Parts: sequence; C-alpha cells; structure tokens
Amino acid sequence: MRGGRKWLLAVAGALGLVCLGGNVVMALSPANISPGYPTSLDDAYPVPTDQVVIQSAIRPDITRNDSGSESGRFRATHDIRYGATENMELTVSGTSLRGPLNPGTMDDPRSIQLGILARFRKQAEERELLPSISVRVLGEVPYAGDRTNPGLRGALVTSWNLGNRWWLHGNLGYEVVPSFQPGHWVPHRSSIILVNLGFVKALDESSAIVGGLRFQEDPLNSKKQVASPELGYVLALDKHWLFSLSASRDFLGSVGQAAFRGSVGVIYAF
Repeated sequence: MRGGRKWLLAVAGALGLVCLGGNVVMALSPANISPGYPTSLDDAYPVPTDQVVIQSAIRPDITRNDSGSESGRFRATHDIRYGATENMELTVSGTSLRGPLNPGTMDDPRSIQLGILARFRKQAEERELLPSISVRVLGEVPYAGDRTNPGLRGALVTSWNLGNRWWLHGNLGYEVVPSFQPGHWVPHRSSIILVNLGFVKALDESSAIVGGLRFQEDPLNSKKQVASPELGYVLALDKHWLFSLSASRDFLGSVGQAAFRGSVGVIYAF
C-alpha cells in the first residue's frame, strides 16, 4: 500500500504544478481527447486536417498478486495522429514496458499499432439530439517475444456537444486476439467487450477535466468483469505543447487488477 500512496502523492503534486499554467491559444484544443490522453475515453472528433499530433506518456500501474501484495511497473506509449481529412484521422503508435509482462495490458507491450478514426456524422450545432458518430479501428502487430499473434480492436464512438463547454462521450468497443499472446491478457481469453462513458469539461480555452467509467470483461479472468473509474486533466502549456495527467483503479475484477493506474503525458501539435 505504501507504493500506491507514493504514486498518488506524485500525481497530486504534478497536478498542483500544472494548474499554475495560464491561458494560451493552442493548436489543439485540450477538449480533443484520444485513448490514453488523458484517460481511456475516446471522442468522435478527428484532429484538424493536415495537423500532426505527437503524444508520449509514462504509465505506472500497481497491481495485486496472488499473495495480496502489490507490485509496480512502468509502461511508455508513443502515438502519432494525423488529420488526413476533415472526417478522418490516421494513427501510428507503439508501447514499451518496464517490469513484468503479466498481468496483461489492453495494448500488447511489444507491438506496433496502426489505426484509423472515421467520422460518419458531424453534430450540426450544440445540444442537437443526434451526436457526432465515428468508428475507430486499430490493428496491432507484436514485434518481439515468444509469439507474434496480431490483434484487432474496433469501437463505435459517439460525442455530444452539450454547450457551455461540456461534452459527453460514449464508446462501445470490441477487441480480439486470435490466440494467446504473452503480456496481452491471459490464456482462455481471446476477446473483450468494453463500454466507456464519460465527459469533458473545458475549464477555459487552455484546460479541461475528463472523467468517466470504463466497464469491460476482465482480461485476466474469462468469468468476471472490471469497472474502472477514471479522472484526467489536460493543460495547454503554449500554442503547441499540452500536458495530460490521469489516475484510475479497477474494481470487481480478479487477482492482478490495478490498485492504481496513472499516466503523465506530453503532447505536441503542429
């Protein structure tokens, strides 16, 4: 438990420091979120046409093992997002890991991912009943390890602009791995269905709070589910640079669920 408190204190300290930032005009709105930046919640809005967004984050997590004790590790993720058209975003990303492979993660810790976000409907105005609707598809191919089984993830993404700097987002996703991939869940679990509901509240032009609840099948146990409340914060440091921060934990799951999961990210948009 001491390890968990240390991580919580570190995240709280970082949040206190970044809150000192002032209002700036930025290339990418802090309200334009993507999976992992800051939380797992996704929105239906591609990045602007011809814009490039480079994102990197350090992701510590603390998990409980069979004996009830806790162990920690780091993941580092790196993403490039490109606005191909007004309604299409292309992504390239990768994940590295420091620490044990198990328990498994949603992203294989040794893979390269290629993806696309395609928007099929754009909300015409604030408070309109029908939301913006997109589909995100991501394929991942491991490049190291004992096995190199690819995975595929798809998600229906909806976003409502509620006005007054409030947005509501819903994600319905499905991920499949044809056969067991070490570090990517556990044996006897080859697919996962997940639901992610959350909101974004822009505090001003340069900062936003993100909150949500992810509910999914347990990647570590084929007979259980996991609920993960998440809270994140995004701050524009200047026109091109943004900072993201998040914290979450798992409930209802099996041994190996996260007692704490966090991220500290840096985003550059141009």
